[in-house]
Amino acid sequence: MPPKITVVTAAPERAAAEAYIQDRISSEGKQTETANPSTSPAHISYAERRRRYREKKRAKNREEESSTGFSVTAGSEADVSVQSLRTDTDTLAPEPLRPRPQLKKPSPQQRDITEVKVPVLAHYELRKLPKANGDKEDGDQGLFATQKLTQGTRIISERPLLTLTAPGDQLEDLISQFKLLSPTDQERVWDIRPASPEASSQLKYLQLLVDKLAKEIKPIVHKPLVDRTNAEQAWLVAMAPKLEHAMTVWRLAARWHVNRCSMIDKPMHERYRLPPGTPITGLFIERARVRHSCVPNCFASFDASRRLMNVHVTRDIAPGEELTLAAFADTLYYNTAEERALELEEWGLKCNCEACDTTHPRFNVHEAARTRAHARVILLNDILTRLETQPLPEPDLTTAHNHLLALIRDLKTSRCDTVESVRWRNILVERILPARAIFKSADEKLVAWKVILEHAKECERLGRLCFGEDREEFEVLKEQREASEAAVRMIGDGVVELLMQEEGVPF
Repeated sequence: MPPKITVVTAAPERAAAEAYIQDRISSEGKQTETANPSTSPAHISYAERRRRYREKKRAKNREEESSTGFSVTAGSEADVSVQSLRTDTDTLAPEPLRPRPQLKKPSPQQRDITEVKVPVLAHYELRKLPKANGDKEDGDQGLFATQKLTQGTRIISERPLLTLTAPGDQLEDLISQFKLLSPTDQERVWDIRPASPEASSQLKYLQLLVDKLAKEIKPIVHKPLVDRTNAEQAWLVAMAPKLEHAMTVWRLAARWHVNRCSMIDKPMHERYRLPPGTPITGLFIERARVRHSCVPNCFASFDASRRLMNVHVTRDIAPGEELTLAAFADTLYYNTAEERALELEEWGLKCNCEACDTTHPRFNVHEAARTRAHARVILLNDILTRLETQPLPEPDLTTAHNHLLALIRDLKTSRCDTVESVRWRNILVERILPARAIFKSADEKLVAWKVILEHAKECERLGRLCFGEDREEFEVLKEQREASEAAVRMIGDGVVELLMQEEGVPF
């Protein structure tokens, strides 16, 4: 057996690790029983760690209250459900894959993280680009780095300029809010890229309406004032404001349609629980200026507790390099270039990144990696579904382990190895590797948990890069690493062996 680790475990870490190991002991003693999904080892482990985390934070709150004289009321614990984190806009296209594993994310009401100040380094500039959406009279634009940006840098942190309480295009509400903006902010809205009229039936209808009104008004406008009849002049006075209003609605709808971002992470069937008037979607101007790429170098996420859209650099960026984001989080990593092009077309977007440009040297590499990733996800979904209802034999766990490692490699090959790989690594840390460790000999258990720890460390590293240390998402990943680290120490110190002997389970 490897030498025992003599580092003293901190009390909170040790408590979390004991709970984690205790769950594994219980599951080891029940390998032949059918597991209830709500009490499977992965679910119990996470729930227990979240409970201990909240208790620790409440204790800290009480200490602060006694020293300051202010009372802090704990939020509701009823809803700590975990939902998918999307990068930017909500996709309208159907998802060909079953739901991906989700990142753990506490409810905003439970948030009480020690404040960490993450600097915002806006080292970029706006540059005009030609031919937005094929319109020769318009120009696209993008953000470009003005100096070297290191991965993990937060470059944008902004509040929404416009919001809606529903996910669609409620034009009346949009116009009402737009009219309340200052002239400067209205100009900022007009300055962002619009969707093409073909992007939606609504935009197409608005274009036809504007064209019809303009066609009717044009002959009268071109007439000299002295040649117009009283009826023509009266009609022009009545219709000109309507044309102006229709054009404003059309222009605003086109910009909202392609640039709106989700401000919540709850699925449709849970949104009825939200308080009336809760913003669902919003328009963030700086984020809207970042163009889409299927091989992005930035990651955007909404901080619901602060109502801020944050954008982080996910790899080192050279001066003069364009900043890019992925518009879709669900199918981007697993679809072919042709499938992605169809999905982007629904939003009036086009992409010519290295994964979409058929003439690029790495195009075939991307196609192969994303096709393999798609197939692996289908196989993994089957295994993980079975794991929810019953313990799996070691060969099936080994198969899942190998598929997960291969999937993570494919994501790295396609340069999509940030938050998406964290989701899959969490499956290794929470479910597959601990279940495999049960079948290991006493000498191999410590090695198995050291492997778990390395995956937890990588999840924490990527969480820091993509979210920042002031976010709940990072705090959960950090806590996961601490629990894994403490578990390794306990195994090395022989604590786990004693616990298992007390339970009557062979070690």
